[in-house]
Amino acid sequence: MKKLHMQERAVEEVKLAIKPFYQKREITKEEYKDILRKAVQKVGIVEWLHFLLRVAVLACVNKREDRKERIESLNLDRNKLKHVTGISSFYNLKKLILSKNAMTDFPVEIRNLIHLEKLELNQNQIRDIPEGIFSSLSKLKHLRLNNNCLDSLPKDLSSCRDCLQYLNLSTNVFQAIPKVVLELKNLQEFYVQNNFLRQLPKEMFTELSLKMFKVNGNSLREPPDEVCAGGIKQIISYFNQLQNGQAEEDKRVKTMFLGTSLAGKSTVCKSLKQGQVVRLSKEERTVGIEISEFHIQGFTFLFWDFAGQLEYYVTHHMFITSQALVILIL
Repeated sequence: MKKLHMQERAVEEVKLAIKPFYQKREITKEEYKDILRKAVQKVGIVEWLHFLLRVAVLACVNKREDRKERIESLNLDRNKLKHVTGISSFYNLKKLILSKNAMTDFPVEIRNLIHLEKLELNQNQIRDIPEGIFSSLSKLKHLRLNNNCLDSLPKDLSSCRDCLQYLNLSTNVFQAIPKVVLELKNLQEFYVQNNFLRQLPKEMFTELSLKMFKVNGNSLREPPDEVCAGGIKQIISYFNQLQNGQAEEDKRVKTMFLGTSLAGKSTVCKSLKQGQVVRLSKEERTVGIEISEFHIQGFTFLFWDFAGQLEYYVTHHMFITSQALVILIL
């Protein structure tokens, strides 16, 4: 908001409008909408939320500490907020929901909410979290940061190691698990789907208290996706086998032949299998997908020969994986 013109009479009228909610520990969405309607009617501003927060702070603080302590939960999701100021005055907040807004900067005032137990800032556009926020949030148990643009976490998140049990970092741009996560010894639920991870640290499964872990939608090589799909127990078993030298090397290679119709995909596929040039007629062209095996020097190549008709193109992405060998024939 560029300007805020707030006369004393307007402030008093809004304070009277929201007075019935002073004694409540949690305000419902319906009650919040009623506050909004009355505040807008009295003041008539567009960026009403910024104003309402300021008024609420004035009303709650206003030398009435007993009233300030009443507010323990604040939900401001789905409001297209770009900035939130004044929330540090809600000193005793335990639950703060700022999801589904339009914030690009992490609200630094949150560091003053030392009683906070649940914080949700998912589905914003936050790119960075500065140091010094979490060092005072030692009681934090639940943290949602999914659907943002984060690629790192501040080191002082380790201050939450004793209490933090839930962490959601899915749908961001992480290329590796932040090292600070390995210090969250009591973490029980960890979600990191749809990022750009290539490997997972073994320590995450030996030193944390994970009971729920989701990592699908990445391009993992270590452990492989199929291992992670089996859950925490299978991941732990995989690392144990590696440590004990029991893991077997997978010598299978998924090989996909793609290209336009009549480009020669089946010809190349069959020529490789027979070790000599093979000529095929139009009648022998592939319809759908033909799957076969080719063995050489202890390796098994799984040949996937795709038909080249346009209607089959939409299915290709369903079969391509990060470890597949794709041969494009034009």
